[in-house]
Amino acid sequence: MRVLRLVKIFFSVGFFAAFVWWGMTVRLGERTLFGHVYAIGQTKESKDLVRGTKEKVQGVSRIFASSPQSPPDTAKGQAKVPTAPPQEQITSADRQEIRRMIESARSPVPR
Repeated sequence: MRVLRLVKIFFSVGFFAAFVWWGMTVRLGERTLFGHVYAIGQTKESKDLVRGTKEKVQGVSRIFASSPQSPPDTAKGQAKVPTAPPQEQITSADRQEIRRMIESARSPVPR
């Protein structure tokens, strides 16, 4: 069993090394694969995407970092995060139906 795991690891590392070699050496038009990825990363649009994503993540992290006693600022367009889980009212008929569904899922299926 350990030998098989070791073979799988060596195969995975070899495949990854071959992919890196291919991405760095084989030209796809003017550039290699990694050259194309780098060129795409240097465009204005991708830099705007990264900047916008960082701003959004910082806004979300501020919401979750605030304590329940001090709700987040909703004036800036941020949604208010509920502090308690929603409460549902389940009737006894609903509970019986849920139990029936669970029991039917547990029972073996006839072949």
